[in-house]
Amino acid sequence: MIFIACADPPPEPSGPLNPLHWALSEKMQWIAVTHVCRHWRSVALGCVDLWRKLFFFNLDVTKEMIRRSKGANLEVIIHHLERLLESINKAIEMVLPELHRVSVLYLASYAESVQFLVDGFVHAAPKLESLYLYSTNYLDRNQRVHVPDAIFSQQTPALRSLDLQYCVITSPSPSPSSTPFPSSDSQMVRIPSTISQIVSFLCRMTMLHTLKLIDVLPTHPLAHTGAYPKLVFPKLSQLVVTSSVVSCAILLQHLVFPTTINIKLRCHTNPLSDYRRLFRAFLSAISNEKADFVISTLGLKIGSTWIINSIDILYTISHGYQSAPTKVAFTFVTEGSDREIHQDVFNAANIILPPADAHRLDIKGYAPRWPINFESLPNIRTICFNTYKFPLEIVRTALGDNGHSHKLPHLCCLQFDNLAFSDEGTATLMNGLKHRLLSGFPIKNICLHACELSEVDVTRMKEFVQDVEWDGHTGWRW
Repeated sequence: MIFIACADPPPEPSGPLNPLHWALSEKMQWIAVTHVCRHWRSVALGCVDLWRKLFFFNLDVTKEMIRRSKGANLEVIIHHLERLLESINKAIEMVLPELHRVSVLYLASYAESVQFLVDGFVHAAPKLESLYLYSTNYLDRNQRVHVPDAIFSQQTPALRSLDLQYCVITSPSPSPSSTPFPSSDSQMVRIPSTISQIVSFLCRMTMLHTLKLIDVLPTHPLAHTGAYPKLVFPKLSQLVVTSSVVSCAILLQHLVFPTTINIKLRCHTNPLSDYRRLFRAFLSAISNEKADFVISTLGLKIGSTWIINSIDILYTISHGYQSAPTKVAFTFVTEGSDREIHQDVFNAANIILPPADAHRLDIKGYAPRWPINFESLPNIRTICFNTYKFPLEIVRTALGDNGHSHKLPHLCCLQFDNLAFSDEGTATLMNGLKHRLLSGFPIKNICLHACELSEVDVTRMKEFVQDVEWDGHTGWRW
């Protein structure tokens, strides 16, 4: 047990799987236990759990670890490092004959190396539980990994986690004899699949717990996707998909999953995106007439980068009998995003996914340049601000000054993190706090953390708020 603890330290807090955790030779310092004495060495060599997680910094070491594993299930994690440039294909050649006992296969490398593994994936993998394929040169769309849609046909009954990033699901098709350059042999050409073919591909893995498809779906799918029955994933607990809005919607229309699941969709947006269809498709995937569920967490992250505009939709679905309060989080990551996209997404969510039961609202990043429609959030009790600029219009609308009615009658707590208060913002906040106190809807608690605010202003807040929590900082932290 001590030896295993030395060889398999706890995962890092940042995530359950760090690909470099087993890729670096420095992590083999535990090998010293085999050099203490003859008895320790005998125990270590006889413990197959010490040798089943393979290292690839030295192929001779890899070969010895395979020998010492003595038929135990293998965990193969190959991450592209400089030291692996010349030997990665040789490492894959060592893995393929052992595929029948590999339980974890994690490969992040250039498309050529990942394709080399996929092309050699002809052996059955009955013990494979987790598969991760990632093409590191994904920016070149001509360098995507082509994964045949029949790669898992009745060969991976234990597969529970599938993570494909920057891959293309393809269907082999014979080269037409009428082509100007006919092939002398029966060479096949790769044709990217439609979403329906991807669903057909997934039907062999209905017992998945985790499914991640990052830029795998076709960006511009055909309007007609075929009459395919819905694919049921009874054990699915995590779904992550990145593609266009229409592709994500069509995929969700084909799926049915249980009412306890975490979902993250990153959709590339454009002015013609149909967000209502996306939300309707999501509801169709979790509702089956008799289902009783609640959306315990709903997050919308809207923004743009120098490459794309995108919307991240995060859901946590739980059974209806779980009385966890709903948390609605709106995260705005950049002012460069289109104002119309903000409004379209928010309006579609209000119509299709009315978050009327939400108790908490988080506003992060850049505050939107338009007031949030609080009429659809009547039960909000807490609003948390972590924005780059003071959200003047949102604060004014939420608190309701002399010119605004109280749209949030249950609001009792405000939280400000890393926020620079402007003179206008401070005055707006004070007027709103005073107005709610005089009209019988007082704010009971304000929490200030690392905000640019004077001690005088904090003292004034205490005239209108029962409990003010302040960490004493008067300067905004970067």
